[in-house]
Amino acid sequence: MSNIQQVRYSPAQIAKAIGQYRPNEDQEKVITAPVDQPMMVIAGAGAGKTATMAFRVVYLVANGLVAPDRVLGLTFSNKADAELGSRLTDNLQVLAANPDFSEVAEVLTDPETGGTILPVTSTYNAFANQIVRQYGSRLGISPACILLDEARRWQIMYEIVSTWPGDLTTDSGIATTVSRALAIGSQVRDQLLDIAQVRAGLAQMRELYSLGRPKGRSQKPNANMQKFLDSLTHRGELLDIFASYEEYKKENGYLEYADQIYYAAMLVARFPDIRGTLRQRYDVILLDEFQDTSVAQLRLFSTIFAGKGAMAVGDPNQAIYDWRGASELSMQNFLTEFGVPPEEMTSHIQDMPVTYRNREAILEAANQVVAPLSKLAAGEKAQQVEQQIRSLIQVPNPEYGFDPAPSPEVFAAPASSVKAKELVTCPQKRDDPGKVHLYFAQDCEEEAELVADFFAERWGERDKIALKNKQLPPQKQESLPTGAILLRKHSQGPVITQALRRRGLPVEITGVAGLIYDPAVADVIAALQVSADAGQGDYLMRLIIGCGVSPADIDLLWRWARHLANPDDIPDINPQAFLMDALDNLPEAGWTSAGAGSGFSAEAHRRLSILRAQLATVRRHIHDPLGLLVQRTIFALGLDLDVKIRPDGGVSERCLASFVKIAREYEATGVSANLHSFLDWLRLADEQGSGLDMPLQEPNPNAIQLMTIHAAKGLEWTWVAIPGLDESRTHQGNLPKAPFKAGNGKCSESSWITDVAMIPYDLRPDKEVLPTIERGLEESGYDFEGEAYSDNPKVLESYKCALGFTSQLADRRLAYVAFTRAESELLIGGSAHTATAVTERVPSQFLVEIDSTGKMRELRNREPAGDGDEWTPVPSEILWPTSPSVQLSRLSNAANELRTLIDNAHSDSLLHSLLSAKDTEEILALADSHSPWMQQAVQLIRDEQTENEIRGQVELPISSGVTRARRLQEDPAGFALSQRRPLPEFPTGGATLGTLFHEWVDQELRGSVYSLPQDLDKGLAKSLRRLQQKWKSGTVHPDRGWEYLESEIEFAAPLATKLVARIDAIMRNPATGKPAIIDWKTDSLIFDSSGKIAAESKEKVANYMRQINTYRLVYADSLGLRLEDVEAALYFVRYDLLCHLDDWSERLNLPQKLEELFPELI
Repeated sequence: MSNIQQVRYSPAQIAKAIGQYRPNEDQEKVITAPVDQPMMVIAGAGAGKTATMAFRVVYLVANGLVAPDRVLGLTFSNKADAELGSRLTDNLQVLAANPDFSEVAEVLTDPETGGTILPVTSTYNAFANQIVRQYGSRLGISPACILLDEARRWQIMYEIVSTWPGDLTTDSGIATTVSRALAIGSQVRDQLLDIAQVRAGLAQMRELYSLGRPKGRSQKPNANMQKFLDSLTHRGELLDIFASYEEYKKENGYLEYADQIYYAAMLVARFPDIRGTLRQRYDVILLDEFQDTSVAQLRLFSTIFAGKGAMAVGDPNQAIYDWRGASELSMQNFLTEFGVPPEEMTSHIQDMPVTYRNREAILEAANQVVAPLSKLAAGEKAQQVEQQIRSLIQVPNPEYGFDPAPSPEVFAAPASSVKAKELVTCPQKRDDPGKVHLYFAQDCEEEAELVADFFAERWGERDKIALKNKQLPPQKQESLPTGAILLRKHSQGPVITQALRRRGLPVEITGVAGLIYDPAVADVIAALQVSADAGQGDYLMRLIIGCGVSPADIDLLWRWARHLANPDDIPDINPQAFLMDALDNLPEAGWTSAGAGSGFSAEAHRRLSILRAQLATVRRHIHDPLGLLVQRTIFALGLDLDVKIRPDGGVSERCLASFVKIAREYEATGVSANLHSFLDWLRLADEQGSGLDMPLQEPNPNAIQLMTIHAAKGLEWTWVAIPGLDESRTHQGNLPKAPFKAGNGKCSESSWITDVAMIPYDLRPDKEVLPTIERGLEESGYDFEGEAYSDNPKVLESYKCALGFTSQLADRRLAYVAFTRAESELLIGGSAHTATAVTERVPSQFLVEIDSTGKMRELRNREPAGDGDEWTPVPSEILWPTSPSVQLSRLSNAANELRTLIDNAHSDSLLHSLLSAKDTEEILALADSHSPWMQQAVQLIRDEQTENEIRGQVELPISSGVTRARRLQEDPAGFALSQRRPLPEFPTGGATLGTLFHEWVDQELRGSVYSLPQDLDKGLAKSLRRLQQKWKSGTVHPDRGWEYLESEIEFAAPLATKLVARIDAIMRNPATGKPAIIDWKTDSLIFDSSGKIAAESKEKVANYMRQINTYRLVYADSLGLRLEDVEAALYFVRYDLLCHLDDWSERLNLPQKLEELFPELI
């Protein structure tokens, strides 16, 4: 159906009415495309795709071609959803307010309620989740199922792997197996596969590729082939583990994000009535960022909306999320899956190649780096494209292929039918061509200096603009330029961040990760690692270097460690030396070793003695609850004071608070929530570069943003720097031989061949867009009957070249995304020596290609000096520790000031003794001497541990929350059962609302920004907003005089089981001046006719009072306060009702001492 006959308003008329620029010719074709036919839109970076999608909806609604509520817009993130929804709403309402478009106002108004009718927007996952919640019972899925976060996924799988009954064919550790099982399971979901189906496919592959050689020849496969065959077997074991994990989720009512799409696709495929209901609901469907969708998402939406007016908008050059499940099949097969015949496909594809972001020089670089993708899409052979590139960068052609093995060319997937046009600059951007600067530094430190110098110069220009703006009226002020540094991994960030801050430049780590790379958090993790495992020498080195100890003293410390391991210096014996042993048993000042020169310095001894005492404190509390342990570690290292005076705007302070919260949340599930699994989880986040989420805060527009390239997608800045564009050099110094692998020295990429966490490409439903062994062998005429696969190992090597080809194409897309974030200036480069690489590196092939055009101004480009073999890398974990000399100086000044205050105030012998103590051990000894009950508690714990050696007895937990302790008191048998097999609690809807409110109010009190979880139920979000408003206008609020002191903090009473009280908030009562423990309650209460709490609710309140009384006892005991100096109250938020504990204490006869509470724990 054509739109022309029904059109009343042209795009130009609508643009004028809503105050926007007139769409360009390509955009107008998208806007006016037929409403009832599928359409593929290939929108380049900065082409205005969101604005165009929103304009299309306004155009269709204004012309009466679609009702507003029959439009569905889907995208990936909540942010993108909010942006699309906001554009749609604003544009429609502006148009409706125009008297020339009065009929639009009528269309937008509900005749029955008078409310506004608007298009529906959502994220892909939220849309799928609605389907699963509404119809999932048909597959046995409860509507009340709980969405797992990453930590819970890890813990559940960790528990399954650590208790796995059978033997595995790999000697990988628990953490590695957990990571692999989760990864292969995610692929099963994203590829819409069945576990049994994949398992059978693996068995067939193993049988096929292990065929024996002809008679008379060796039957044994070569070593590489045997590893490949073993990897297929191990993948089957990982699938068995994942199947157990899936069963656990089903039994306990859990879902994860990948399940939402998986089960939604299954529901619409199996049940025609479900897809029919969804299909008739919408006429226009907008599918944003379609290049990032998975096979499961393609199947889900094509099953529902095939043949309807679905418009997929994407850019194949920006497909960078294959590691997250995205597939090239989505863009390539969209039109086919949505019912467009092959002969009509060309008319259903529209390009948007005009960018409104980038200037010409930047576009030249971006187009150059993705030119091979365009050539391949146009049908050129991979080998021809590779030869063209080698000619460009002056690399000799390789000797391609292995005879008689197939050439790598035959493994490649067929050319894609989806081709993005070369980007062109809009006329408004052609006045200034922009600049691209190249550099190649000696090492990562020099690279950081170059990047910092680049921004220092430009931030000076920015300051001049800001100063000029102050003298102008707002309408004449110039927009301030912005800047960002984009990284492959967050671990690259610390050295650059330090260089920027040394120049006084504002920098902000943004995006979705990077928490564990904050220097303060990294120190805490290092202390936890060495406390849990004395063999973690790399983490200990971070702390030692952080003490400011000289290299000579560190060398002597290592010599001392080796001496302790072999005190008699027996030759030919080289036992493992542990640096922790040397720290625990420091050599005397002046000690030396043969050939070491000067002796161990007294200053090193003093500083390391402090570190030893700090770590001893951490180890003493190693069995504390995780949140409490992390807090104690922060205090032991002195980081709580240090971060307050760091010149980073409180970034580290917020990071530490966030890390404590993460530790608490990790332990809250009760499933494998121990220190070792927690550290394994952190180590995985480091290895994968995810780094854990940074604490949310309002973005600082005046700061240089630092984030990963993946996090930067969809964003833009005036100036962008991209460091780290370097590659390894061949050991022989020869030029590389692999396709698209300049500087690599390898002619292959192993990919799924060796990565057992990946499903083989041959078994994936999108194998038609991937290089597969099967295709290469078939096209080359390779005969399995005549000669076995294992007979020719070169087949495998040839296939790896095809995988390398595919990998480099992915790198090109990532570079393209990074380059196109810059509006005016782009700085790109690398360094010869990085923090972790031993061998010298060379400029990335992308740098060489761009430089070969001769059109880019070169900032710096020189060959690195020196021999790579002489370079000693510094482990990334120890790059930027805190400066102990500065910290010790600050703390010393603070201590002197405190002593003066005390001297002038009053005499306290214990306080003076504590202040004059030389180290933490002496402080603890003094504290213990004044607390005999603490010594008695320690002895009781030891006695209990001895008794627990009796077979069959259930041990008391090392620590227990107040609720669990009360359960022990009321139901010992149930408590024992929960100890034998701990399972996560199954929260109710009310508990979920309460959890969300507690998280929000904690962030509100701390002054941080709170972000609602993804895919939050709308009803729940509405209830949360009501509670938020109630609290803001209520009695217990800082605006009403209640001073905030602490929130979400733990205190522990060391009984036989450490009794832990997690307190919602501590605030100072303005009426009494005393600290008050406040417990936020979101429950409903029943009131009688006089407005008092009715009998039906009194028992609930009484139980709450017993609990908060325990909190008060633990809090007072932990801080050594008198009970009468601490208040406690329940605050029922819904009713603005504050119930004081003192008003209930006598009536309930509440205990006034800890030992009266739980005799079982004494």
